[in-house]
Amino acid sequence: MLRRLIEELESEEIPVFSDSVLKKKLYDAALPIAKGFFNDNSWKPIHDIQAALQKVLPAIVLYDSRYDFKNRPPQYKDWLMVGGFVNKQGKKRVAWASIRASGAGSVEDPLGRYDVTVVVEILSPNNVEHKAQEYLKGIGFLD
Repeated sequence: MLRRLIEELESEEIPVFSDSVLKKKLYDAALPIAKGFFNDNSWKPIHDIQAALQKVLPAIVLYDSRYDFKNRPPQYKDWLMVGGFVNKQGKKRVAWASIRASGAGSVEDPLGRYDVTVVVEILSPNNVEHKAQEYLKGIGFLD
């Protein structure tokens, strides 16, 4: 997946944004959807956030999604979206959007009710591999 992202950054048909403008547009698209608590079984607000992010940056794709590995039952689920663009200075950049559903339900079913947070970062392509490793360690997938 990371190789595909880097190859995408080599293509000529990628959008041009300033880093700060794209970050603001992605937050503006996602945050209104993420407000409140949810209790559906289909992760509808997550899918709505993904669609909203893709309207801003069509190149952004789902890179990974995982449940909490450290706790049983899981306390959260993460989705990670990444997409390439070129900034106004002509530098290739990567939008990195982390979406987390955190359990707010019962002890037996923490994710029966959940809230959603979204964090957007803008990275250079050289930092994507390192960020992916950090992410996988952070969710307990790698030691």
